[in-house]
Amino acid sequence: MTTVKFSPKVTSVQFAGGNVKMTLVASAEDVERLTKADLSELQGQYITASLMPESIEVITQLDEDGHPTVAYTQDNGVWTAHKQEQTNLLDKEKLTDKSEFIAIKEIDEFVKTASYLESDFEINPKQLIDDLNNGIKIEDIADENGYGVDTVTEEINAVRKYYAPFALAAKKAEEK
Repeated sequence: MTTVKFSPKVTSVQFAGGNVKMTLVASAEDVERLTKADLSELQGQYITASLMPESIEVITQLDEDGHPTVAYTQDNGVWTAHKQEQTNLLDKEKLTDKSEFIAIKEIDEFVKTASYLESDFEINPKQLIDDLNNGIKIEDIADENGYGVDTVTEEINAVRKYYAPFALAAKKAEEK
């Protein structure tokens, strides 16, 4: 059985007759290591695919003056979230959402390099991201920590979603 792993871009999605046709485009570099035989073996076969975004959306609520209702700041290497006082008193209809995206690689780098991470996660976020980036399979991480694969996958997604706004703030601070 051939296993092919690469990070393609979804360029089109078509829905017809109860089927979904997706066009995936991968860089030449991604598929350079594959032979035509590897790819030909997959043609017409059923495959298992995990589709995950390469980035995570961060939605920031802005008050009526355009200020974020939550600010992410760093002090001596410690990142914290500061919620505007009395945010619950703001007229919800006057809040606007600002959508930004940050790459998963940037979130992972933030988690790896942050000097301190406060978290309530079951698995240490730094260790989890480090294991993934070192090529350790999710199944092995699950076994090592005594969890199921689904639990570890959910934990990975939760860690990345939680730290995404922190990573975005760190990126913006670095760009200044």
